[in-house]
Amino acid sequence: MINCFDFDDAEKLRPQARRLVEPILTLRAEMDRLKAPRIYVNDNFGEWHSEKSKLVRRALGLAADVVAPLAPREEDYFVIKPQFSGFYATSLPLLLPKLGASRLILTGVATDICVLFTAADAHMRDYALWVPEDAVAAERKQRSRASLDIMQAHMGAASLRRPLANGTVTAPLSGPPRRQTSSRSRRAVRTHPRSPRRKRSASAHLRTRSMPVQATLGPGAFLCGTLPEATPRDHTTGTNGQR
Repeated sequence: MINCFDFDDAEKLRPQARRLVEPILTLRAEMDRLKAPRIYVNDNFGEWHSEKSKLVRRALGLAADVVAPLAPREEDYFVIKPQFSGFYATSLPLLLPKLGASRLILTGVATDICVLFTAADAHMRDYALWVPEDAVAAERKQRSRASLDIMQAHMGAASLRRPLANGTVTAPLSGPPRRQTSSRSRRAVRTHPRSPRRKRSASAHLRTRSMPVQATLGPGAFLCGTLPEATPRDHTTGTNGQR
């Protein structure tokens, strides 16, 4: 979401991105209320020596309608990525365990590229996922829908819209914790073609908050997690960006 929207076919994605601003801001406000850290995961548009302030300043100059409302704040984390996935060659795999995160909420653009690749990497690391369908977008709605279906069917991700009660996110901020399995058992489950896969029903994601929120992530948007005692700080990595 911290994006210049100056790439090919950006005119198709930018209107979709504008519609994400309000849902993402509502979700960010709820994470603030829960004292959960927000993490922006952003590419650097090919500027290997760039950093947070330069990236934000450049994007504000070209796409203020999307970027200005969602600009990162001093208390937010900021991770720069070199490729589609927020996990690839970034500090995110180290940061999330430090925050005690076990559940991720992905938001931002594009559903069929950065969000999908990040979701796959998160799933392979045993994070529970929620990808609110009103907080992600792609150039074509059909591609966004297809990507959400893939994440729901094969990664156990919830993709329901955010139910709101008086402006408060009510679900699915709780759910099964991150699975604790050995590397041997993970390999067995993931490589055996006939291994049964446990599916989480929508009702499991819609349970009341009996457990603390553990994380929320958005490529180009933000990620939230627990451990209120953690002090937010930049985790910036020099990178070469892909949208």
